[in-house]
Amino acid sequence: MDDAQVADAPEAPIVEEAGQATSEDQAFDFRQHIDEGYRNDPSLSTYKDINGMAKSLINAQKMVGADKVAIPGSWATEDDWSQVYSKLGRPETADKYDLSFDKDTEENGQWFKETAHKIGLSQNQASQLLAAYGERANVETGAGEVDLESHRVTLEQDLRKDWGDKFDANMAQANNVLAEFGMSDLTEMQMADGKMLGDNPEVIKLFHQIGGFIAERLGEDQFSGRDSQPGLSAADIGMEVTRLTAPGTPYWDKHHPEHEKYVNEALRLREL
Repeated sequence: MDDAQVADAPEAPIVEEAGQATSEDQAFDFRQHIDEGYRNDPSLSTYKDINGMAKSLINAQKMVGADKVAIPGSWATEDDWSQVYSKLGRPETADKYDLSFDKDTEENGQWFKETAHKIGLSQNQASQLLAAYGERANVETGAGEVDLESHRVTLEQDLRKDWGDKFDANMAQANNVLAEFGMSDLTEMQMADGKMLGDNPEVIKLFHQIGGFIAERLGEDQFSGRDSQPGLSAADIGMEVTRLTAPGTPYWDKHHPEHEKYVNEALRLREL
């Protein structure tokens, strides 16, 4: 074949590969394959492709038969919310809560159950709330006891500064008044701030002044406790009380095994 014949040969047609798009601008629209009665439904407008629609359908099928809770709107009544609480695990009645209370807190325990039921707490929620409240109450009680002991130490230090070497004698005189008139329990009365009446410096000074008045008008021997223990003078008693109640002794440490012994002995000597 010469060059002229080659030049005149027609060009072979270009065959497109199978599956190749005829135009890059043409995109697959899955809605065109849905019946006209459904393709324009607003619920399909959120799906970008057919895979997204398939995923949503699968998730919806998984929810079929599940125990679902519908959250009421602003129009809801107490009965509507009551049904929601019941589905979320609230017991049928307040006394169905399985909660433990001490005998001393039985009345408060009933209030707690009724309140928990009213606001819709489940058994698990009520248990956790009660446990958290108990922990907080213990912490606050412990802090209060520590503050009380600290207050007593400070109280004694302040009175020692005011009375100097007469501290023991003055304290003994104040305690004599309480013992003489049977008012020893008066010091254990709790005031509004949580402190005991006997831990108030003004109260202590008041009874000391009363003791001084009685001693001046009636004589020292009118106090029955003065000579109730032969061989032990007021000064001796004062020194022993000072030793028992010195800072750092078991008297101030309620967890010490001898704490109660020290406290009782100090009280006994103060009554003398």
